[in-house]
Formats: sequence, C-alpha cells, structure tokens
Amino acid sequence: MKKILVMIMIAMMAFGIVACGSEPLSSDFDEEKLTARVDEIIQTINDNDKEKLIGFCGEEVKKVLTDQIVEQIFTDINGYGEFDKINKINFAENKTEEDQRYVTAVVQTIYKDKKCIYTISLDLDMEMVGLFYK
Repeated sequence: MKKILVMIMIAMMAFGIVACGSEPLSSDFDEEKLTARVDEIIQTINDNDKEKLIGFCGEEVKKVLTDQIVEQIFTDINGYGEFDKINKINFAENKTEEDQRYVTAVVQTIYKDKKCIYTISLDLDMEMVGLFYK
C-alpha cells in the first residue's frame, strides 16, 4: 500500500519538478502562510484526522486518496512514536508544463522513535497536491 501511495504522489509531483525544475519563491507565495499550512497538515496527520486531511487536498488528490491509503499513512506515522517537532523546512517553487505553479516543502520532523521527512506540495490556493513521507 505504501508503494502505491508513493507512486501516486511521486508521479504527481515529479511531472513538474523533473520537467521544469524549481525556482525561488515568488511573491505569490507567502512563506509564513506556507509554514503554517505545512505545520497544520503534519499536525492533522499526527491527530489521525482523516476528514481534515482530505479537506486540505486538491481535487486530483481527493480522487486517489482512498480510505485505505489514509489509514496506511496514519499507521506508518503512528509507528514513529510521539511527535516531537519540525526540525527544518525548505521550500521550492515549481511549475508544470501547463504553467500550473505550486510549492514543494521538504520538512524534516522528529518523532520519539524515528525521524521523518515529509515532502508536501501546495498549489496557489494552498491545497495539497502532493504528499510523500519517509
């Protein structure tokens, strides 16, 4: 199941990242708002709040984010122990060949039993268009 999630999310993000590269953040994205949204998404995952997590998603992600995938995310993350903190966040702005722009956040987090790196992509409307963790 984790492989399916990985493949879906990587395919969605890789299209823009690989094809067009990344650029510094433009004025269309506010780093404070991005940081707050990323923090909220990670907290929602830690709280196992399926409805709220799905509410953050763009329409394309909602189509592929099944209950089974969400439950697998929660199971995996719960296995890392209690959440401690976000250690570091790096942002990069990207765009697809159709000029759809989004930001990818690489977020280093620390849990009691394991470190986790989230890759979360957000579009101009602050909807999540990609999620990966390892």
